[in-house]
Amino acid sequence: MRFISTYVHGIIDYAAAAALALAPNVFRFARLGGAPVRTLRGLSVFAVLYSVFTDYEWGAVKVLSMRTHLKIDAAFGLFLLAAPRALKFAGLDARARRTYEGFGLFSLAASLLTKTEVPCPSVVCMRSEDEEAVPARPAQPAAGTG
Repeated sequence: MRFISTYVHGIIDYAAAAALALAPNVFRFARLGGAPVRTLRGLSVFAVLYSVFTDYEWGAVKVLSMRTHLKIDAAFGLFLLAAPRALKFAGLDARARRTYEGFGLFSLAASLLTKTEVPCPSVVCMRSEDEEAVPARPAQPAAGTG
């Protein structure tokens, strides 16, 4: 059952990207440096980029469909779960490993629980009390002006 709106998912996207970048400091493993820290910070930038390019309320460029975005979220989550072992981070302290695993599970959950359709994609919507969402139209100049 998908109950997270695309609007809320967008907020989650940008908050999670910030959290990924800050996680090594918050969970006190930044001192380890190296690939584990750089990987999380690089993934943070990637998360912002694919969010900016998603066709939802928080996207700016609107190239990726929400379905594609959610597939990337799922792959992102799987990567985070596998990274400590696959990238030979197995020697990480438990806090760093759990951070990767926690973000991975969170990303997978978000991908499975978010609605796949944006209420009004690629346009600004206007709502009146009596109508459905309709695309906003630019005001037309009055005849004989301009």
